This record gives sequence, C-alpha cells and structure tokens, in this order.
Amino acid sequence: SPQFAVSGVPVPPRRRWDGDFTASRAQVTLAVSPEMPARPVRPVSWEATMADVIQQIEQEQLRDDAPDFAPGDTVRVNYLVREGNKERIQAFEGVCIARKNGGVSETFTVRKISSGIGVERIFPLHAPTVQGIEVAPSAKMLTLRERQSN
Repeated sequence: SPQFAVSGVPVPPRRRWDGDFTASRAQVTLAVSPEMPARPVRPVSWEATMADVIQQIEQEQLRDDAPDFAPGDTVRVNYLVREGNKERIQAFEGVCIARKNGGVSETFTVRKISSGIGVERIFPLHAPTVQGIEVAPSAKMLTLRERQSN
C-alpha cells in the first residue's frame, strides 16, 4: 500500500481487523503493519450488552396511552404546571405542526393563535408532565391556508 507524508512525517497505513469478536480481551489484537505495535481492543459484545440495557430502560419509560396523531391534527395537550409548591393542569390547544425524533426523546410542536399572536410550544411526548393528549378530528390541510398570521 502507498505511504503518504504529512509535513514530512510518513503516515502508516490504516489498521485492519483480523480477529474474532468473541475472543477475550487479552486475546484480541489488531493485525497491523510491522512498524506499528498491536494493541488490545474492546470486543463489540460488551458494547452490545450495554446498548441492550439502555434500550430496555428506554422501553420502560415509553408512554402506552399516546394517541396516534400527525402534523395537521388539532390536539389539546394537558400538562402539569408547577408554581412554587402548587401543581395544576393547564391545557394548550392548537394545531400540531411537527413531530420529531423517536423513542424516549420524541417531541411534537403545537401552534395556536392567542390574541392575534402565534404561539408555538414543543412538548416531549413521553414526559410525565404531559398528563394527556386529546386529538380532535382533523380537516384537510387546505383549511389552514385561509388563516392569516402576522
């Protein structure tokens, strides 16, 4: 393989994997060129088990009662507001304009017109502060063209 130089210093060729992912940590080494020493590498199986644990924890946090809605639907979001040591539920009703991400970090954006001013709010779908989501039957998106915003 050709050798390249950066600022006059030769750059060694890329390392290639020549081992088994199920080997123990002491047995795992990289097959490299003779001028580069081999070093131990963490097997992928350790990372895979950690990913499985994280995925299981995320599955436990997902909301089961989330309704099926899409951008363009009119939704009413009941969320928990904490003011000092008092808690109350406040409703935010408007048109869902976006739904992003997936899993635990899934969010949706609701837009409403309040006193002639457009207000947008982003809610996390699976947060415990979102007490409930109600979906109103939606019309076609053509009805949104008639609305004016300043």
